[in-house]
Amino acid sequence: MKRLILLTILYFILSYKAEAQITLSHNVGDDTIETNMFSCTSAYQYWARKFVLNEFGISKNEELIINKGSVAITDTWGTPTLQFNIYKIDSNFPLSFDKKELIGSSQVEPIYDSFIRNGKSKIITINFNTPITIPSDVEIILVEIHKGILWGDGSAFIGGTVSDNDNSWYRGCAGDSSGIYKTTDELWPSPNSNINFYITVNGEAKTIFPFQITNDNNCENKSNNFSLTNQAEIKSVVWNFDDPSSGANNTSTSNDISHQFSSPGIYNVTATVIHIDNTSYTIPQEIEIFEAPNINKNVSLKQCDNSDIDGFSFFNLNEVKEKIIANPDDYTITFHEEKVDAENGSSEITNITNYKNKQVSIDKIWARVENTNGCYEISEVDLFVSTTEIPAILLKEYYQCDDGTNTTDGIATFDFSDITNDIINIFPLNQQLEITYYRNEEDALAEENAIADITNYQNIGYPNQQNIYIRVDSKVDNDCLGLGAHISLNVEKMPIANPVIVNPECDNDRDGVFSFDTSTIQSTIIGNQTNVTVTYFDENDVELSSPLPNPFITASQKITAKIENINSKDLDGKCSDTTVIEFIVNAVPIANTIAAQEECDTDFDGLVGFNTTTIESEIIGSQTNLIVRYFDENNVELSSPLPNPFYSASQTVKVRLENPIYDVCFEETSVEFIVRAKPTVNLISEDIICMTNNSNLEIKVDNPNANFSYTWRDENGTIIGNSATANIQKGGVYKVIATSQYGCNSEEEQITINESSISSITINDIEVQDDSDNNFIKINTDNLGLGDYEFRLLDKNGTILFDYQNEPYFENLEGGVYNLEVNDKNNCGSIPFEIALISFPNFFTPNGDRNNDFWQIKGIDKSYYKSGTISIFNRYGKQITTFTIDDIGWDGTYNGKQMIANDYWFQAILIDQKDNVKNRKGNFSLLRQ
Repeated sequence: MKRLILLTILYFILSYKAEAQITLSHNVGDDTIETNMFSCTSAYQYWARKFVLNEFGISKNEELIINKGSVAITDTWGTPTLQFNIYKIDSNFPLSFDKKELIGSSQVEPIYDSFIRNGKSKIITINFNTPITIPSDVEIILVEIHKGILWGDGSAFIGGTVSDNDNSWYRGCAGDSSGIYKTTDELWPSPNSNINFYITVNGEAKTIFPFQITNDNNCENKSNNFSLTNQAEIKSVVWNFDDPSSGANNTSTSNDISHQFSSPGIYNVTATVIHIDNTSYTIPQEIEIFEAPNINKNVSLKQCDNSDIDGFSFFNLNEVKEKIIANPDDYTITFHEEKVDAENGSSEITNITNYKNKQVSIDKIWARVENTNGCYEISEVDLFVSTTEIPAILLKEYYQCDDGTNTTDGIATFDFSDITNDIINIFPLNQQLEITYYRNEEDALAEENAIADITNYQNIGYPNQQNIYIRVDSKVDNDCLGLGAHISLNVEKMPIANPVIVNPECDNDRDGVFSFDTSTIQSTIIGNQTNVTVTYFDENDVELSSPLPNPFITASQKITAKIENINSKDLDGKCSDTTVIEFIVNAVPIANTIAAQEECDTDFDGLVGFNTTTIESEIIGSQTNLIVRYFDENNVELSSPLPNPFYSASQTVKVRLENPIYDVCFEETSVEFIVRAKPTVNLISEDIICMTNNSNLEIKVDNPNANFSYTWRDENGTIIGNSATANIQKGGVYKVIATSQYGCNSEEEQITINESSISSITINDIEVQDDSDNNFIKINTDNLGLGDYEFRLLDKNGTILFDYQNEPYFENLEGGVYNLEVNDKNNCGSIPFEIALISFPNFFTPNGDRNNDFWQIKGIDKSYYKSGTISIFNRYGKQITTFTIDDIGWDGTYNGKQMIANDYWFQAILIDQKDNVKNRKGNFSLLRQ
């Protein structure tokens, strides 16, 4: 153990010298500062340092393995990226710079939040995921840092140190326009000469020996052949195998030497070589020697002859592996027909689970056992073929009905465990036997896929019939003692109880039973099968007659029909199948009748929203779980239940109650939806009543309907009539409603009765102007009465002077007596009124012809003037006569003598009904003709 520790220490010392840590840098110290070096936004930049490798102690027989690099960054904008690129260059750099001379690159690293400034910089180190190896023939390298962009501006400001000992190189944006590398001093002379880049790389220098140790084996059971490369340059060599237990064989001075290590383990082999130039090299080589498999060199495998008994059989070579070595699964074991093939690992046997011997009864093959380290041993395997000891006449048959989810696939479940004792009894008592069962001969010979449970075996893959192979092996040495097909499994066909569909029936007489036709049931169950019988059982498992009686009178029940194979040999019972025949007697619902649904139309459209709230419950009554369907007069199905309200014209809706289980069992009723017409009333809008002491007006409905009743009401809502007519005594608004014989009311109609009357004109309503140039009559209409009046004027002889007019005014009238008629336009009548207009005639002719024989004031009337006197004077003022308004007038005489024709004067003093005195004087002429 002490020897191994010392050798290990020595090995690490040698390794350390061979792989010394190297730092390439031209910066003095690691105290980085902010420089005046700019950065470009959205552009690439390249900062670089040149290193001559021998200046850093790297010799020509050493290669440099660079594993990390560092750069100083003052600030960043956005997210820039950094990547180290290592190029091979020469003394003509930068003119000779060629990107094709790239030796290797680091991964690209993004730089986040590197703000330092304040005159300082931050050193960022990138550990290379893949180290870059500088070959030993490279003398000068360029370490370039590529500043890229990940996001945003991607700017980065490189830092430096206060002093350095070589140039800093730059190319990229704002550099030389040709893209060639220039020093910072060339690009930006003083005062910016302090621009330098902090760029360093670290790695290991590894010596490249001119000689290498080779060997061809690492297994303890084989010799290891050692040699050195480049033997033409070897002057002498001394080998040390680090194996003292090998005695004198532990060292050697031969260029090529064979050494077998004494035990497994790790050996630090060295070769001390003197080069032909007298340089001495000690070349180390760590050698690990592994154990070889510990095997039985010679084993045997016995197999029973198969059914042809010819000395040839099939071997499962896996069976012999445990005889060769313990835990065989930890090794790679191959079999070969020739030993040399086993040694070379070639021409291995491929069908190791079904290998047939090549020599009758006795044969030989070789097994190669190899561990994970490639070390192997060879074992000789002897193959023997023996004859079975189980009598060939032994054959036990088993019968089982086809079972499982598919009873027509020829697959059944068998229990053939009882044969095991039969096999045991063939062999001597207390012999240790391994009895296994297989689906086929191939599995039995290969001892693969043994049947795990012989009490619950299904002949899957061998429908209808299968031979089971029995294999008997010795538990002592696994020798085969017997093998053969001694079990016959027979799957009996299951009869099929064809399903029978019996149409459900309706219990139309509601007695709970129905007479079913069973004439085709038995033939349907059997179909074209033969050698079968059918039995029937009711729901209480009571056997019924077979075939079933026809008709079969029953309530709803399920009958089980069982069909059996009469030739079945299944010890568990004859193969059979069952089907269930369902006889269903469905109840027929009772559809209760309901009264017609009558509603009055409200808007003359013939549609009414019927209240259907209780319709369905009235039809169903106490029945439950029924399907209720509604159909209109066109047999179009309506929603169920009916919508509420149900808007409909008059129609008959069919209602069907169905048994939800069997909808052909139903009963129907109908619901009459009757929309009663809305009555109409025709009534004039206005009429006139003539008001008198016993006023009366009959108001009535136009074209009354004899089937309607009518209700008249006055403005106070008091009923004033119950027929098509009503008598009223005054004006007002009167309303009537018609009600049909179905109780439907019309819209309320109304009539406005306007009051009118015959005129009640009096003298006070008359204004006249007479004895003027324009005599007129004017009627004041304010107090004439209730009516709408018109006026006409007649003379005293009844001659119409002015026919009816609305204007209560007549003008340009002569003196005289007139009849004024005031007529009510509403036909309440007219009333005459006599009016006198006085005038004083200019002359008269008292000649006895009865025409103008007297001089008198025209139009004088007692109704206007209650008294008056007229005095006549001659031209000299002498009073001739005096008379009153009641007299006929002056006849032209004086004391019985006719007065001469001449002009005369009059003086009239008139007193009207209001005691107004009218005094008038004038003259007139008396003419004699």
